[in-house]
Amino acid sequence: MAANRARLSQRRRDARYPLVSVAVLAALAALCLGLRDVPLLRKGRPIVADAERPGPDWHLSYLRRGLDHDLLWHGLLGSAQAMKQADLLVLGDSSTLFAFAHESLEEFSRRTGLRCYVMALAYAEREDFAAALIKRHDLRPKWVIVNANPFFLHRESDMAQRARRSSAFDAWKTRLETVATYEASHALHRVLPHLDTDPLRVDWVLFRNDGDGAVEVAASSGEGHPARIAGVGTFAKAKESWIEGARVFDQWIRGRGGRLVLTTIPPRSPNIAIDIGEAVGAPVVVPDVPIKELRTIDGVHLDGPSARRYSEAFLAQLERIVRGEVVPMPERIENTAFSERKRKQKRR
Repeated sequence: MAANRARLSQRRRDARYPLVSVAVLAALAALCLGLRDVPLLRKGRPIVADAERPGPDWHLSYLRRGLDHDLLWHGLLGSAQAMKQADLLVLGDSSTLFAFAHESLEEFSRRTGLRCYVMALAYAEREDFAAALIKRHDLRPKWVIVNANPFFLHRESDMAQRARRSSAFDAWKTRLETVATYEASHALHRVLPHLDTDPLRVDWVLFRNDGDGAVEVAASSGEGHPARIAGVGTFAKAKESWIEGARVFDQWIRGRGGRLVLTTIPPRSPNIAIDIGEAVGAPVVVPDVPIKELRTIDGVHLDGPSARRYSEAFLAQLERIVRGEVVPMPERIENTAFSERKRKQKRR
């Protein structure tokens, strides 16, 4: 009898352990929830906790690493069909990716009947991978918009090279793992703080539209800055190799039934695009939006309101070109600080 009573007592104690564990975890969660707005704990709330998917037609594009190279290379989530159906492709780097707002593209498509796709990529992607995507999916757009500052140089990012080597299964596996990480982190860190042992100076969570490839910044750790012209000292003029590369690319696009239009995304100088446009004979569209009225999320990439303002103005000018009008070449911008340094050096 005594042995039976001891076993029964042990079972009761064992049954309490899970209940106690659940109660402790619930208490800790409630405590963290109650204290989450304390400034010290707010620093432990990662940006993924505040990142919301814009809608059902958007897919995760960036979470501590980009997913778009694999997605576009293998044509996942309907991207191959969206690119093939596009009458207008937008090519360039991450500044291009952030600059074309979904709402502006939708309105432009309604006005012109042209389907758009933003094929720009992060990691300072240039001409080679964009051309490889066009060949791989046999894309034949009517218009190709290129952020020319700089684009026409032969260099591929590590992400592009890895995408070329990967299989479709590898791409799906990476995507599923990253999406699962997002969903878990998004839910968990709304309640529990997180100590980041390897914080990034600037971090984003991005979603990309399935239909037109436009990007929405769901969350960012960057600090907003006024847009200021950058790079005019180093890239005041287009190199001859860039101009020659643009000529070859322009002829190749014409051979596929398309036309090239060049632009520059603020806060960069438009001078390189103008140099290339004049040499190649391609139109250059630089919207007449005062640079001082635009802002960036991190000193480089336009924030949401500025992207909408830029893309609306750009697409309004592009519509004139599409309808057969001749748009005058923009004026070059002189870097007064750079020029003043040069003058002082000559005086010495």
